Amino acid sequence: MNKNTLISDFVPGIIAGTINAIVCIVSAMALAALLFTGPLASFLSQGIGILLLGTIIFAVFSALTATYPIIFSAPQDIPIAILALMAATVAAGVGSELDAKHAYQFVFVAIGLSSILVGLFFYFLGRFKLGKLVRYIPFPVVGGFLA
Repeated sequence: MNKNTLISDFVPGIIAGTINAIVCIVSAMALAALLFTGPLASFLSQGIGILLLGTIIFAVFSALTATYPIIFSAPQDIPIAILALMAATVAAGVGSELDAKHAYQFVFVAIGLSSILVGLFFYFLGRFKLGKLVRYIPFPVVGGFLA
């Protein structure tokens, strides 16, 4: 490999990686703003940090373990809607009895536990090759979820 070939292969990768990083940072900040509202608004900076750290860990893990070399990993917005509802419910339930710091801690643990449980569920789904069960989910349900 000569120097020009190395540079011509390296530059597009750097540009794509930079664009991917910008998209991930903006997505993580926007999704954290959705999660940490109301009584949790004072913890928005910690929420952004949590989502950025999770994005970095997920991107590195998927880059190292992916079987397809061109993988784009970014935080998804669909689970955030469910997590935001859970965070608002937990913060409202805890907020009347405890201060905002304890509500933040409860929400942090709830998000962590739900993430671990969903990750284990999908790991075992793949480990036991149960992906073919998806075909039994009615098409209108899948279409409504993706819409």
